[in-house]
Amino acid sequence: MIQFDSVNFYYSKGKPLFQQLELQVQTGKIYGLLGTNGTGKSTLLKLLVGALFPKKGSITLQKPDAHHALQPKHRPVELLQDIFFLPEQFQYPPVSAKTFLRMEAAFYPKFDLQLLNRLMGDFDIPTSTKLNRLSYGQQKKFMIAFGLACKTTYLFMDEPTNGLDIPSKSKFRKAIASNLEDHQVVIISTHQVSDIDKLIDSIIILKQGQVLLNSDIAEIEQKVSFIKNKEKPERDDVLYTENILGGFISIVPNSDDIISDVELEILFNAFTTNAKAMSQLFK
Repeated sequence: MIQFDSVNFYYSKGKPLFQQLELQVQTGKIYGLLGTNGTGKSTLLKLLVGALFPKKGSITLQKPDAHHALQPKHRPVELLQDIFFLPEQFQYPPVSAKTFLRMEAAFYPKFDLQLLNRLMGDFDIPTSTKLNRLSYGQQKKFMIAFGLACKTTYLFMDEPTNGLDIPSKSKFRKAIASNLEDHQVVIISTHQVSDIDKLIDSIIILKQGQVLLNSDIAEIEQKVSFIKNKEKPERDDVLYTENILGGFISIVPNSDDIISDVELEILFNAFTTNAKAMSQLFK
């Protein structure tokens, strides 16, 4: 489990990014982290891995087999070896995959070489080319494969599908869904909502440094319905409406207990334009 308690953070005084941020993340789930540019998605992930520290408040990561909560600020070995963070941008040294593994894999006690080799085959990653000479998409796929092979309890990814072609995005979803264990927690920060909408279990929406939504997909299905019509609906309980090809899609309270597919992009737009009404529904 991950717990944020009253976390404050800023890059420059007078411009707070997070104020009294409260957030709880459960193990055994894949979270989609959504927010507009500058709302703090990448910063939140960096706080989790101990690359940044809260100005006030606390962040704890509770391992299933740990006797006490681990604080990212203290950066103990037992915490760092159980976290893998894939940033949006990274730079490889001019070495082969084999040399990279010799340099890095030893830092992760649960590293699974067989899994890495299988994923590299699935992703069609060349093994002889130096990593810095691979295309951006191939580099990203190698790091995704490496991160999954580390088998860490905490796996955090910032825009992992950027640079991937359509077949690779499908392979990415399959790799994530097929190779996680119950004790792991995955947080994927992305603007590419359609790349993860069938993958995630829960969604976190950030706006202006606050959590607008932290909910399982199943709960969202119970709370609201997504209705498509050719004409703009005139009913009084419409929470949000958006033009789509062929008509309109609306979000309404699910008063009839009819389960509809969650449209993540529409849900995100609803929370960013009508946050008060949407948040009230999910209290």
